Amino acid sequence: MNNTHIAMKIRLLIPALLIGAVLLPARAQHPDTLTVDDYLAIYKGLEKKTDMFVKEQWTIRDRGLISEVLFELVNYQGEGDGELNTLRKERDVLVERNGEGMLRIECRKRSHDCEIERMDFFESGIDGAPIASLSDYAYIRSLLGPATYEKVKSNPTTHFDSHQGESCDLYFHAMNPEMMLWSTLPDSSRCYRLSAFGRMGDDYLDLPFWFQGTVAAGLRLAYIDNTSTLDLDRDYTYYSLSLGAELPANFSVLNWETQPANSPFKQRKVEGSGTGFYLKATFTPWSKLNLMTQSYQEHLEFVVEGSVALQEKKLYAASIPDTFYSVRNYLTLAAYLKHAGLFNFGAGLTWHDIHHVLHYTPEDEPLRRVEPTKNNLLPFLEVGISQDGSLLQYTITTQVNYSPVMSYGYFVVRTSLVLSNTVGFELKYFKAIRADGLPAWQYDDYIAISPVIRINF
Repeated sequence: MNNTHIAMKIRLLIPALLIGAVLLPARAQHPDTLTVDDYLAIYKGLEKKTDMFVKEQWTIRDRGLISEVLFELVNYQGEGDGELNTLRKERDVLVERNGEGMLRIECRKRSHDCEIERMDFFESGIDGAPIASLSDYAYIRSLLGPATYEKVKSNPTTHFDSHQGESCDLYFHAMNPEMMLWSTLPDSSRCYRLSAFGRMGDDYLDLPFWFQGTVAAGLRLAYIDNTSTLDLDRDYTYYSLSLGAELPANFSVLNWETQPANSPFKQRKVEGSGTGFYLKATFTPWSKLNLMTQSYQEHLEFVVEGSVALQEKKLYAASIPDTFYSVRNYLTLAAYLKHAGLFNFGAGLTWHDIHHVLHYTPEDEPLRRVEPTKNNLLPFLEVGISQDGSLLQYTITTQVNYSPVMSYGYFVVRTSLVLSNTVGFELKYFKAIRADGLPAWQYDDYIAISPVIRINF
């Protein structure tokens, strides 16, 4: 610790010197003989030992406030310690990371008052020790100046508030609605979230929107190990588990005699024939992979999703055809490399069964199969680009699914555009590959569109 640092503390602690004169009577007779070590001993002796107390912590992610803090530190007129010199030396990198939303400051208050005793500077997404740390209330206040210091201490989004981090996320989407029910308070940058979700259609079965004939609904628990990553990928989780029920959606829609070729209201060929147990799990074991880029955002995600039929439906609406097809069980295994620059890559395999069912069956008898159950395998590959900026969030993904056994497949384009993470739309288009080989339960093309409204508070 240099002399400037010590002298600064002493100017703020004049009463401490008076007490020190009593504690050091021999030195008091000759004050001119006091050394820097003597002053330091007095200062340290007056500190309260509070290591055994739990100290409140909070994290600053507001880019404007972080910019102000960096400005004060870099332009501080005086000789700083090694930590301050490190921050000055890394100024350009810190400014760049802050502009990308990848810099955070973790603060800790003293146990006996509301003053800041420590500030740690971290690059989000990078494990390990902080870039630099500033400690001691007197030193931090002098470096930041009274105005900036008070902003850091009492910023509305980062002050010592027991409700820090609570929010409600409502996601209105015709095919994938979700509502957050509960969230833990973030400890540094980690939190759990519990949400209610819904899901209609399955892109990997080539049955989007209502053409699958079922609706899945349930609860989703997600763990986020670095909340700052949400600035770059709002769907990021370290792991998530979704459990629920998959129910028949055998509703009818208006069926005009003449319809556009790509009408989303074509007559459905696949119907729900019972209730199933739905499960989806995601896991991100590695992040910051740098497989294709040097991006700290790059991460690998594994997905398991499926449904198992538990019960068969007995009664159907009169609008259901005499015989129909039904998917009762399916399983998808997938892996995704996300945020390799602007690019995302995915690959996987989907299996599902197809039942050809006789509609009119006595209530006390099980469903009758018109033909043996078919098993269908659909490998898929996809590539796309995405950006989660502060103003515009977009995703454009192309996907190819192909059944090597039945010799048919689809080329898929999915587009999502959302402004300020609030309002937008999603469009999906499916075009058959080798349409002449399509099975009886598929159309040669599909189109599905949904408005997107997101409310977060």
